Amino acid sequence: MRVVRVATLLLLVFALPAGAQQTATVEEFFSAMLAISDSKCQRRGEAAQKYEREGKWMEAGAMHDAETMMCECLPKRMRETHAGLSRQDRSRRVTEAEFTRRFLPQFLGPCTGETLRRPYAEECVKRFAQLKPDNTAKWCSCMSREVATFTDAEAMQIGLESADYVPVAAKAKKEGRPVPAQPPLLKRMAEIDAACSRD
Repeated sequence: MRVVRVATLLLLVFALPAGAQQTATVEEFFSAMLAISDSKCQRRGEAAQKYEREGKWMEAGAMHDAETMMCECLPKRMRETHAGLSRQDRSRRVTEAEFTRRFLPQFLGPCTGETLRRPYAEECVKRFAQLKPDNTAKWCSCMSREVATFTDAEAMQIGLESADYVPVAAKAKKEGRPVPAQPPLLKRMAEIDAACSRD
């Protein structure tokens, strides 16, 4: 589902491999992630404006959501999480896997949840008019209501599932093979979309 791909992109940028064994201090991991955010935001707005000029409102909205998450929500949440740590915690050496497990949900979860819900609350009708031309307003209202039931942890899991599933499904489709079954939360999103489309 297209609206999930914002979370997927950002998880691919920020999520560290579960089996990674590179070690650094917690301070160094936070500094590196904030540097990634800063570098990705140097030309903020250019891509979204290009899509707007072309009348591609869904793509423009998705890019705006990605940049809001990357440039506003994540840095803010990372700094809040970092500020709550003791000096001893910041200087402790950890593996990438341990950092991911311990800290990523504290800032990526809330930001992913916010990003997953935003498309159905802000200019939804304008954004999805081409995708859902027959019942855009009703679909937006239904999706907003249903997506609000996802927790931040579930929203983050949707992004993780997408990061694994979307490339595999795209490759299978390109090669003419059966597309694999969707993982549980992605399947739930697709079912919600289908139900809201019928309303």
